[in-house]
Amino acid sequence: LWEWTADCWNSTYKNAPDDGSVWTKGDCIARVLRGGAWLLEADYMRSARRSHYDRDVRYYLNGFRVAKTLP
Repeated sequence: LWEWTADCWNSTYKNAPDDGSVWTKGDCIARVLRGGAWLLEADYMRSARRSHYDRDVRYYLNGFRVAKTLP
């Protein structure tokens, strides 16, 4: 499953925030997807793998991760 992030799409990491915050500059119509999908080649299954997709399009291979910070 490709995992949606809140980052706007940028083709490189040049000028990216270095504190883990959301990258709000760039192509904000397209959002960054990380990871890969079960039916793709192994190279696409890395957490470092980046792609982009229009933020308004829904596709069965694109999802998100639910996380909660524990006290």
